[in-house]
Amino acid sequence: MGLLRVVPLIVCLVLLATPLASLSERNPPFVISSVSGGVVTVSNYYYTVKLDFNRGISISSWSVILPNGSRVELLRIGSVLPSILLNAYVSRTGYYEFTYEGLTARIPLSTLAFKPWSYRVVANTTDLLSIEATPSNEALVDVSPLTVRAVIKARIWSPSIEYTITFHNPSNETVTLKGPHGGPEVVLVVDDGSPGNWILSLADTGLGYLGGTADVEPGDPVRAFSLEAVALVRLADVGDRASILYLAGFKPLQPLSYTVVYHVGVNAGNASIDTPVLLKLIAEPVTLRPGESFELRFNVAYVYGEPAVLAQAGLEPAAIVVNSGVLSQIIGLSNVEDYLRNLTRPLQDRIRGLEESISKLKSRVGELEGLKSFWENEISIRDSQIKRLQAQVSRQNMISLGLLALGLVLGFTGGLLVSRVRREELPVIKKRERRR
Repeated sequence: MGLLRVVPLIVCLVLLATPLASLSERNPPFVISSVSGGVVTVSNYYYTVKLDFNRGISISSWSVILPNGSRVELLRIGSVLPSILLNAYVSRTGYYEFTYEGLTARIPLSTLAFKPWSYRVVANTTDLLSIEATPSNEALVDVSPLTVRAVIKARIWSPSIEYTITFHNPSNETVTLKGPHGGPEVVLVVDDGSPGNWILSLADTGLGYLGGTADVEPGDPVRAFSLEAVALVRLADVGDRASILYLAGFKPLQPLSYTVVYHVGVNAGNASIDTPVLLKLIAEPVTLRPGESFELRFNVAYVYGEPAVLAQAGLEPAAIVVNSGVLSQIIGLSNVEDYLRNLTRPLQDRIRGLEESISKLKSRVGELEGLKSFWENEISIRDSQIKRLQAQVSRQNMISLGLLALGLVLGFTGGLLVSRVRREELPVIKKRERRR
């Protein structure tokens, strides 16, 4: 158990030397690829995933990208039976029904798991995709009167996807959130056509050997008190624990206490589906008083068995439980040297990209500064013209006032002269009249 507690520190040191060289040589894709009919396709260096909001907050496809660029689909049945099924309810009312090989399949599930959710993209950059989702009225039927909100985050350099699911009780009554095996549960589904090659590995700091166990039979529940990681492990040879090909599992963040169980195949009423393997993460029943909330947080990842990738996904404790040699690979000096040798490659690519962007911005700033100088010169010219016109107007106003004053003076003088002449002529006129 002490060794397992040291592993996270060792992993942190190793992560300073990731990502791998083969990944650094690829051009970084956009985190979000497309949106079509309620399905959001997300891509990064490690996967292409389809988030299906037509059926809860599920995943209908997880294609793992290998170091050589090839892809492996680990959820072949996802079109009819998706992964990350949120099976939680106050009172379950329905069944998830679908058609499989011409037969009607029927699985008891919460409406949260198979009814539509609405969603909105909160952040979408080349580094981060963040989606906020809320269940439709149809999906809320089984958890009434609770409200539910999910935040899903994908990052360009991470092989895992982060889920945060919050249940809130806005009512005036106390409500118990539960599931078919106790409390709310999350169901992970994997299907590569080889169900017999998958085993369960669980790393729990409350257990003994390396803090976990990989000797679990399908259907046997295992109680974990402080769960580090739990995963379905695909072995190339079931008899060889060192032949790890892929892992698909959870890194719990909150809470950490769960019951874990896995099943090979699904009994779905009239249909029996043999190829999928199911991993169930079962929490304790949750009682929510008025105004209280409960939060489920976990990372989910489907990854190939490269130690550095496992460490980035947080699933390396589960891999170490299966094969202790994974730990020596993680801390091996040769690996560290390889990682350190290639550490700066992706960073330099990013720096060059940023420098190109900065150069373009500087060029644009130069253009804008040239335009600024041009218009400042134009404004200066217009200001000079306006001042000249204002001076001309001022002179014209003064001339007009002078002419007006002159006119008034002339008018007044003329009036005086006329008045004087008339006064001088008046006696002469009177004398002439008397003579007559």
